[in-house]
Amino acid sequence: VAQDLEVPVQEVLYLEVLYLAVLYLTVLYLAVLYLAVLYLAVLYFQVLYFEVLYLAVLYFQVLYFQVLYLAVLYFEVLYL
Repeated sequence: VAQDLEVPVQEVLYLEVLYLAVLYLTVLYLAVLYLAVLYLAVLYFQVLYFEVLYLAVLYFQVLYFQVLYLAVLYFEVLYL
């Protein structure tokens, strides 16, 4: 009766290796997922940063040319 309940050592080892492999793959998958999310976040904030920078440059360019235009207009009116 006791022999019927015994599980072969090889089977236990196989299950243990299988369990460790699944565990390892899960950890690997989570690490890859984490890195992917991190990469996307960095990419998103970079895009956002450059967009804000671009808009700021655009805004100040427009503002600069507006001021320049008004100054030219003002001096034209003043001297004509």
